[in-house]
Amino acid sequence: MTKTVLHKADSRGVSSNGWIYAKHTFCFADYYNTERIHFGALRVINDLTIAPGKGLDFHSNSDIEIILLTIKGDVIHRDDLGNEVELQEGSVQVLTTGSGYSHEEINKNKDQSVKLLQIWIFPFQKNLQPAYSWKQFEIEEGRNQLQLLVSPDKEDNVTLIQQNTRLYITNLDRRKSLTYELNDKNNGVYVLVTKGKVEVEGYILEDEDGLGVWETGAVSIKAKSASQVIVIEVPMDAYK
Repeated sequence: MTKTVLHKADSRGVSSNGWIYAKHTFCFADYYNTERIHFGALRVINDLTIAPGKGLDFHSNSDIEIILLTIKGDVIHRDDLGNEVELQEGSVQVLTTGSGYSHEEINKNKDQSVKLLQIWIFPFQKNLQPAYSWKQFEIEEGRNQLQLLVSPDKEDNVTLIQQNTRLYITNLDRRKSLTYELNDKNNGVYVLVTKGKVEVEGYILEDEDGLGVWETGAVSIKAKSASQVIVIEVPMDAYK
């Protein structure tokens, strides 16, 4: 029987230090909720707004896959592997932090904030070789269909992740619908509405609401208004 967990936008944790405003779907920083530790291999969803000229200065992570979607604005990424990349709207990067990875993401703009979606995924094992994957996407290609952004398969020619995880985006017109069929029956799906209003498994989801669904083979999404939706398929019994 299909199982679900609903996370309404106004139930998230919030933190701010004056130049970064963050909304946390799962436990992060000072936000702690015993019912919000993770969803399978999905550990973190942070909705970040960063002030002009500010950012996440050089810091280290390990044993986590970090996905960063640039929703609005321009960000400069630098890391200790020698990468320096300008992340524009529609860009996606995946950091395999493995045995240790230092990086920074700075708002390039001096007169406007940037909006980022930061997602952490548990990798399939610890102590992997650190790696960086990046790609610029035309998000409109995902209109009324699922556009793949992140995959564990190099042949998909998208950003590469070290886990049996796939991330898609779609822009649905009003009254349009689609069905997501899972790649692995042991996985679950997390549906995040970045804007709009959709119906998923009998739930109405609006701006920034999320719904986890598992023990199912497919998930149907119906748009009640023009909407943008992110779909994340993850193992439910992954290494943690």
